[in-house]
Amino acid sequence: MRISADIGNLQAVSRPVVALDCFDGVHLGHQEAIKVAIARTKAINGSAFALVLDPQPPKEPSKKPSQALTTRDDRVTLLYRLGVDGVVVVDSLDDSYRFDPEAFIREVLMRCGRVSEIVVGTMVDVSEEHSVKADSIVALGKKYGFKVHVVPLPAIDGVEVNSTKIRELIQAGNVGQAAKMLGRPHFLVGKVVRGFGRGRKIGFPTVNLECETGCVPPNGVYAERVIVDDRVYPAIGNIGVRPTFDGGERSIEAHLLDFQGDLYGKRIKIELIARIRDEKKFASAEELSKHIAEDIRKVKAVLASSSF
Repeated sequence: MRISADIGNLQAVSRPVVALDCFDGVHLGHQEAIKVAIARTKAINGSAFALVLDPQPPKEPSKKPSQALTTRDDRVTLLYRLGVDGVVVVDSLDDSYRFDPEAFIREVLMRCGRVSEIVVGTMVDVSEEHSVKADSIVALGKKYGFKVHVVPLPAIDGVEVNSTKIRELIQAGNVGQAAKMLGRPHFLVGKVVRGFGRGRKIGFPTVNLECETGCVPPNGVYAERVIVDDRVYPAIGNIGVRPTFDGGERSIEAHLLDFQGDLYGKRIKIELIARIRDEKKFASAEELSKHIAEDIRKVKAVLASSSF
């Protein structure tokens, strides 16, 4: 079974074990919960499901932009790679369910599916901004007759792994520490669009990303890997307003170090390995070009020593 927005499909599954969360980022804590769900599935000869709550709230003018670590498609892909039998997405939970776990369990989960066991972290994210304590789910399991397994969140360098902390790290430019909590580099995805061609004029042509990922790090120069059609290329990236050229709208650009060709219209993934420096205004395009050459030497050294 593949992705379904219909939670009712659980009715056709024998002894479903459900890992329940928003799963934004599919970080190390989420990965531990999925491992437990798969182990319980083997123990009872059931099926392991990830139930993804409200992965991408509707974009309304009155609401602030999404800061999601992963797009809906990316988190589903990451969950399947962990070995689940199915992923069920529940879109845009009504607030009466978001703030009332029992209403969700009673009106949504128990009516639409026969759940044998539920696996949760110590806190269950129901959206980017809201969480409920696992204790609430444990109590409901006793009331409605399903087992609940609570998986403690791991800690990295003494800090508990959670999506909120990872967002804070990325927004501070600390993509290396965020990678430790994710178990992989944070990545941005989207389609390559046309820019102004200024990089090509100074000898460093770039791809310009129309970014779909919500959580973007601050302006600066980054050591990156760019994935195109399952091939990986080392890259130097810039996020910012190009101050040397009198600025403009914020853009996400990457210069692939070992690539020649046209990528316009391609969907690509940019993995952020490390932040090299702040974005800086140079006196001329020639001075910028010289500095980029030095940045590339640093990027190559960072990528060569990276554990990701």
